[in-house]
Parts: sequence; structure tokens; C-alpha cells
Amino acid sequence: MNDLVQLALPCRMLTLKMQVGPEDGETTLETLVTKAIGTGLTKVQDLADLFVLPYRVVLDVVTSLWARGLVTIDLQSGDLALSDGGRDSIGTGSGTADENGVQESRSYLFEPITGSFYAEREGTAKAPPGALRAPVDHGLKASDLPQRDLLAAVRAATRYGGGAGFRRRILNVSFGNPLLQPPQEIRWYTVGVQVRADDDSGRLTVSVADPGKRFWSARAEARFQEYFARLGDEQPDSALVQALRGRASRVLLEPEGVPQLLTRLAAQVEKLPKVEAVHAGQHQQKLEDVGRQIQQRLRGLLQARAHVEPIENAQGHEWALKHLLAKAGKQVVIVSPSIRYSTLKDLLPDLQDALKRRVRLVFSWGRTIGDSIAPEVRTALSELAAKYPGRVLLSDASVRTAACVVIQDNVRAYVSAHGPLDLVSGSGGQLTGLLIEPSKYGPELPACVAELLLWVRRTGFAGQERLQVLTHQDEFPAADDVEPVGAEIAETPLPEGPTDTTPEMMRIWAASWHEHRAALADAVRQATDEAPSVELVEDGAHQDYLWQALHGATDRLVLADDRISARAATERVAGALRECADRGVAVHLVQPSPGRDADAVKAFTKVVEGTRGITVHRRRSGVRLVARDDTLQLGSFAPLGRSTARVEGTGSASQLGVRVHGSRFVTDLLSRLGVEQDPYPAPRDQESAPPAPPVTDGATAAYGALVTARQADAEGRYGEALTEILRDLDDPWRVLEVWQERKVSATDLRRGAATLLRLGDRVPSAHRRRWCRWLVADAWSRHAYFEAALVGRLLPDSGERLTAAVCTAALPLEFGPVGMALEHTALEIEDEGDRAVAAVGGLAETLLWGGPSGGQVVDLHGETLSPRWRELAAAVRELGLPEGRGLPLDAFTAELATTLTAAEAEERWAVLARRIDEIRRRRGRFNFGAGQAWHDGMFAADGVLTRIEAATTDLALRPGLGSELPSDVRRHVDRLVADAGEEPIQWRKQMSHLNRIEELVLEARRLSAGTVRRADAGEPVLAPFRSFAALTAQAWDGLFSEADVLQPPYRHPPLALLERLKPVANWARVHA
Repeated sequence: MNDLVQLALPCRMLTLKMQVGPEDGETTLETLVTKAIGTGLTKVQDLADLFVLPYRVVLDVVTSLWARGLVTIDLQSGDLALSDGGRDSIGTGSGTADENGVQESRSYLFEPITGSFYAEREGTAKAPPGALRAPVDHGLKASDLPQRDLLAAVRAATRYGGGAGFRRRILNVSFGNPLLQPPQEIRWYTVGVQVRADDDSGRLTVSVADPGKRFWSARAEARFQEYFARLGDEQPDSALVQALRGRASRVLLEPEGVPQLLTRLAAQVEKLPKVEAVHAGQHQQKLEDVGRQIQQRLRGLLQARAHVEPIENAQGHEWALKHLLAKAGKQVVIVSPSIRYSTLKDLLPDLQDALKRRVRLVFSWGRTIGDSIAPEVRTALSELAAKYPGRVLLSDASVRTAACVVIQDNVRAYVSAHGPLDLVSGSGGQLTGLLIEPSKYGPELPACVAELLLWVRRTGFAGQERLQVLTHQDEFPAADDVEPVGAEIAETPLPEGPTDTTPEMMRIWAASWHEHRAALADAVRQATDEAPSVELVEDGAHQDYLWQALHGATDRLVLADDRISARAATERVAGALRECADRGVAVHLVQPSPGRDADAVKAFTKVVEGTRGITVHRRRSGVRLVARDDTLQLGSFAPLGRSTARVEGTGSASQLGVRVHGSRFVTDLLSRLGVEQDPYPAPRDQESAPPAPPVTDGATAAYGALVTARQADAEGRYGEALTEILRDLDDPWRVLEVWQERKVSATDLRRGAATLLRLGDRVPSAHRRRWCRWLVADAWSRHAYFEAALVGRLLPDSGERLTAAVCTAALPLEFGPVGMALEHTALEIEDEGDRAVAAVGGLAETLLWGGPSGGQVVDLHGETLSPRWRELAAAVRELGLPEGRGLPLDAFTAELATTLTAAEAEERWAVLARRIDEIRRRRGRFNFGAGQAWHDGMFAADGVLTRIEAATTDLALRPGLGSELPSDVRRHVDRLVADAGEEPIQWRKQMSHLNRIEELVLEARRLSAGTVRRADAGEPVLAPFRSFAALTAQAWDGLFSEADVLQPPYRHPPLALLERLKPVANWARVHA
């Protein structure tokens, strides 16, 4: 990426009259709308009916309230509701501004290239040293901006410019009396830009890339780029253009349209499942940047929507022109490079009718600088001008354009490749152009028509009378107040970044972005399917789009032209078409036979006709267009038939056309052109691409709920915050479904399900039962059967699986005795799985609590148990536990805790052997006569330590060893010393040696006895219980296997009973 270039833009300082109110206050209408929503009106149409106002007016008010956080909008149903701030504003009567506001004057900087405003303090009197200076542009004036755009631009300047302490809300803007305006000053606004030159066309692209500047609108960015691209085309030798080219990087430029941004967003979203938590913030920032760009482009598509009608044959062409003249109320602009007198003569009656209605007619003509108007044409138009003074404007000289357009007021336009006043009859059924009108889906006035008028004022008319060309909305009759139809397209808020680094948070974060991308794509599709979006295209932008289509088409590419020339149909273009077809794109060329230029385009023809995947339609097209996927460009630009070089100051004609976005419209128009969409497109090489994960509906809301709830958990408000969120959703259960799909922790799901059940009847019974059963299953998995019994009371008593009765039947696994309630609930259970759980509960009632009802339940439902569990039930029945007394689990546990296992005993015998061996090797320490006698006597053939050592390796010697050992080791040693004839040992000095020997003898006696009793040992296990323990241990593996194969939650109760019986089985294994 090349370094940023500092570019100083000249701005005019303007003093504006503003109507302002409090920063946080509402207008009177906003206050009324807020109160109306508070009464229960949840639809924009209902509000419009209440106030008897146009739908669009009320929609703008609701949008303003939503932007300030006073109103919430349900993204699925479109329902409106007051936020906490909105309710507070009603309760406190928060300051509505004075009905008429306060009048103030403020100075702003107006930048004419983009039509943007900036705060006065953002400009400087001189351009910074080293910055490139853009020329002062006189094309677009502040007064040319529609009132809505003017107000939005001033508000943006105040907001992004920090307002310089200005804390008021701007309600309206005007210029005041022009005679009282101070002399205009030039100030310089400096911005960092990136300069690139397209590798195909060499055209300059200058784009704002200064992170310290405000986020420009899509229209401002487009105007900015187009201005400098046109400047590079028309003034290639200027110092500024040369400086920009000197700092430009050569790249293959890709368009920054919605399809490309959606593709970029999809690529970033696909990476999210593999993103490490530490890098989540960086990825979130990238996603937000692209998401905001798409939302801004989507707003632009909505504002640019229009109804577009293809016009066919010469009769349709003539009808379109007469139709616009008949519809005109104030002005008709006709731009025709050539004016044929015969065509004008046939149209004179319609022109005169329009003039009689006081409609102004504007005529622009001329393709090259040397063109002139025919004398008979000039005479006819002069006569009209004389008869209707001031109503006929004729361009003084050639405007040097190939544009073919008719503009009626600021409402309709007809765009063609044929001059409106130069069409020759006999074009058959061919397409000739597009008629652009307001769409029933809105807006009231097509944006591209306003752009066409500005183009006429700027370059489409020669002479001082250009200033008389009407462009401003206020200069035309008010548009028809028609309520738009179709679904509202609400702007979806961007998902927030993850608030913690848990795996489930990362998963649902990725899912929310995947859903948001799908929602954006669906919104774009819906917007352009209802009505295509139309934007103006000028000059070199046509060539840029051609090459972008050649390199970037993914589904279809169509080039149509009424001629073919060697300058346009080059080998390089043919190579790009071949590469496009090789990628699996359906390529169609609609062109006439080369004729006399056959030799010049021979190489091009050979490639396109010999490449599989390229279809050549040999016929003359009535239009000139380039179609790429769901977008097409149509107008004066000839993609295959250009006869002159690109505009480089040589006086060649400028080009004008429109770019239309919309899959349905493009497909329909291409079918009229004879190009049908391939129902079986060639497969593309996508083996390496990972399969797209399914879109999870509701992931965005679920993610927002998880983020908010976890943030509130630090303040102890988890349940409160989640309740507020779920209460405002139409389908709050979907939040929990997404949490479950994305493996959010059971703790969050548990709290979420409990919160959902608290909503009561707002949640349909099917969803209440589902999440109540989930809570029961979750409690069973944690062996919390008392909790499950309480929650289960919300379930039906019978008729379904997992009822309230079975929750009570499983209660003995944790709490008991349950008594007669267990028998009563057991009678209500019907499902086979539930009956098996009841039988297990009966076993628990008998074994754990000695309840008499347990046997009754087992007799009732015992046949539903698996084979080994039926055997266990039979053993319990034979055991005959007394009423009120279950298995003595404490006795099993206590005896098990004080009993040596075989492994533990062997380990202690081994330790004993090592200690005896150490004493044998330390004979030298007994360095006195009595000590030697002591040592030798202990290790004699029948010595005490010799016997113990032999028992450590011989199991047969261990049982009787204890009785053979002396009970008093000191007295035994004294006898050994006396028998050896030595002096008695002075025990005061040898107590440490004696203690070691006594410990060895005591340990050997304990090990010989087989068990070690502690002072807190309980009573011994009785014989009947010992037999049951042995049976349980023997059947243990089978019992566990048959329980473990059951599906949750039915596997949890038998496993819980086995967990309680584990001490019994372990005891039996030790004492086997």
C-alpha cells in the first residue's frame, strides 16, 4: 500500500440560518409520536393513519427517535416499542423544543466536489506545506443540494466536527437573504488520500484513507473519486494530475460495490471459528468496518431505487419522448448529439403543447468540438423561442458529448444509445433504452434524475444560460404523495465484540456475524428485487466497469453493442473474455458482423468464436450495455465499438449512462435482448472451499442477550437483565435454542430457561414444556432430583413423556422416604421410559430409605426394567429390608474405610521387609556385648525378625505369625541377652533401637490379623447385607452397561442409584 498523500480541498465559507432546539429534545411531532407508541401503536402505518401524515414523514420521525435511543425496533416483525429512555422522556416531560425552535447563524465550509459541509474550525486559510492543492471547482453549489441532503450534511458536519461546543439540535437550515451574505472566502480542508492507477485502463483513483477524518458517505466518496478520475482524463498534463500519477501505485482495481463488500465480509466471517480469543478484537474491528460500509451502500441503494422500463423499437423510442413531454410540469431537457430535422418536425406539436403549459425546454447538442447544428433545425428552434420567450434554451455550442438522454422535471428520464432527436425508423423489435420513473417502493423522486440535472448544469449545456437550467427540488412541482408499498427494510445493528474468551462466547459471536452477513445479503436482495437501484455513470467510469466486469464476473457477463471496431475489440479484451469463460462464467456477446472491419478484428473474432463458454449472437443490438452478474451498465458507451481514444483532452465526446443493480431486472432485460440465463451453469472449481455453515436464525439476538447478561452478572443482575431482553422479543425461546445449538454453558442455559419460564403465558405452552423438560434433564444429570421434582410441577401430569409424575417418582434417589405420594404418582405414569424411571425410584425408596411404597412401585413397573436390573429388583425383594431401614450404607462405608485391600497389604509387607533388611545391615552399630547378643538373637533361625521376614514372602506363614510374636519385646530382648551371658542392657541409652523393633513387631501382628480397626469404626456388616453386596458387585458391570446405553435423560436415574450403591459393591470386592 502506498503512503498517504495530503490533499488540500478548496472550500467556500458560508453563513447559514439554522433553526435549532435542545440537543436531546424532540420536535412537537416527535413528542406526539413517542406518546402514541407508548399507547400501544406499534406500526409506522398506524402512526401515519393517526396523524394523517404521509408514510415517509412518519418513517423519518421514527428513524430519528430510534437513532437517539428513544424507540426500539423489532428486526423481524418491525414492531415499535419505547425504550427505557423513551418512557422516561414521557414521564418527565423531557424538553420538547419550542414549536418553532430558535433562529441562529453559523458559518460552515462547503466543499463543492462532494457537496459536503465541514465545521469552520476544520479549515485553514492556507494549504499546508507539502500538500497537493485541488483546483477551485465551480460546478456544484450549496444551493443545488436538495433540502434533505443539505440538512443531513450540516448535521453531519456539526456531529463529526465536534460542534466546537455547539450543544443544540439542528431542526432546519436555510441560506437566508443572498444579498446579506458576506463575501465568500476560500478555506482549505486537508485530507489524506490513497492514489492508485488501474493496471488495465490507467485511470486514476483517488480515495479518502485518512483515519483521523470523519466517515464519508458513499455518495461523497463516489463524487470524490469520479471528480479526480475525470480530472485525470480531461487534464492529463496539469501539474496536479502529474503529481498524483507520480505518487500512484499500479494495481488492478476492484469495485467497492455491495457484492464485493459482501464477499469480503463472508471471507472474514468464515475465519471466525478458528480465531483465537486474543485476536477477537482485531477481527471485530475489521468486521465492523466492512459491515458499516455495506450498510451505507445499502442506504445508497435504497435511495437510488426507481422503476425502470425497457423501451423497444423506434415507436417505443418516440413514445417515450412524447410521454415525457406530456408529463412535464416545469422543464424538459433533451440531450441529443445530433438533431435530425425530420424527427424534430414530427415532434413539434408535442413541443408546442408543452410550451403552452409553460414548460421550459432545454436542448443540448454536439458530439465533437467541430459539430454544428443544421440551419433548418436552428430555425425551427429559434421560432419556438421567439413565440415562447424565455421557455426555450438552446446550447450555444457543441457540448462534446455522446450522451442521449431526456429528463422530465426531476421525476423521469429516458437514457439511450440513440439520440432522442436522431433515431432512424426501422430498428425492429430491438431495445433502444431505459425509461426511469419513481418506484412505488420509494423514494418519491429517483436520485439518478437529480444527478442527471446536475450533470446538465455542470457539463451538459454550453453557454451562460446553463444557470437557468432548473436543478433544485424546490423549483419543480411537489412530487405526488404516494405511500410506498412493500416490506420495510430496517437497518440491523452490528453485533458487538465478545465480552469474554469462553469457547461458547466465541462460537455464538461467530454465529451472530454469520447471521448478520446473511441478513445484509437478504436486505440487499430484497431492496433490488422490489425495485432496481439506478446510478449515473460518466466518462471513464464506463471503461473501468468494463474491465472490472471482465476480471470479476462470477455468474454471467454480457457485452452488447450496435457496432464493432478494432480499437475496442482487441486481443487483450478477447483474452480477458476467454479467462472469464474458463472460470465457468456464462459469456455472451451481442454484436453485428464485422463487415469491412473483419480483417482488423480477425484475432478478436477467432478467440471468441473458438472458446468454449462464449456465445456470440450475430445481430445488431439496439442498446450498448455491459452486464455483470446482477448489475448492468447502459448508455452511450460502446464496449465493442469505440472509434476514438479515451478522453484525454483531445476533444472526444464524453460518455453518459446509468448503472442498474437488481437481479430480476437484469435477467428480464437480458432475456429481451435474447440472452437467457443458463439454467445449468458450468461447475466452478471450488473443491478447496469449505462448506458454508448453515445460517442460524436469531443468532444476533442470542449473542446480544448473552453479552448483556454476562456483563450484568458482575453486578448481580443476570436474571434482571436477561428478563428485560427476553420480554422485548417476539420469540424469546429462540435465544435459548441458539445458545443450545452453539454449546453455551449449561449454567447460562439453566438461568436462561428459568428466566423464560418466568415470562408465563407470553411463551407458548410447547416452548414452556420443552424448556421445563430441559431443566428437569439438567437437574437429573446433576443428581438434583429434589430440584427436578419442583420444576417438574410445571409439566402436565400425564399423556406425554417426562411428566410431573415421573419427576416425583425419581425423588427417592435424593430424598426420602416419599411414602404414599410415590405410589400415587406411579399410577399416573404411562410411557415405558417413564415407567422404568419409576421402577428405579421404587428401588431407591426401598434400598436407601426402607420405604414400603418402593416395593409396590417396583411390582407395578418392574417389567419395564432391563434383565440385570430385574434381577437386582428380585434380590431387593428377597432381602426383605425392615420398614424404615434401608441398606446400612454408613456401615459399608466405615468398614470399607478401615479395611486393607490386598494391594495395600502387600505394599506394607514390602515396607516391613525393607526395614528389617536395614536393621540386619546395621549390626556394626550394636558395638557392645549385649547389643551383639540382641542383634544375633533377633536374626537367629527362630528369631523374631527372621520369622517376620519369612512371612513377607510366604503367604502361608502370615496367618499364624501374630500368635508367635512376643507380646513384650523388651522382656524378650532381656532374655536373649541373659541367655548369651552378657550384662543387661542399659535401656536408658537404647530406647530408640527398642522402639524400632517394637514398631516392626506391632506392624507384623496387624498385617497378620488382616484388618486394622480404628476407634471410630462402625458396626460390622450383617450377613444378609453381605450376600446382597456380593450379588451387587457381581452384577455391577452389567447393571452399568444397561443403564449407560439409555438415552438422556433416562440414563441418569439408574446411574444415580448405582452411584449411591457404589460403597456396597466396593465393600464386596474387598471382602471377596
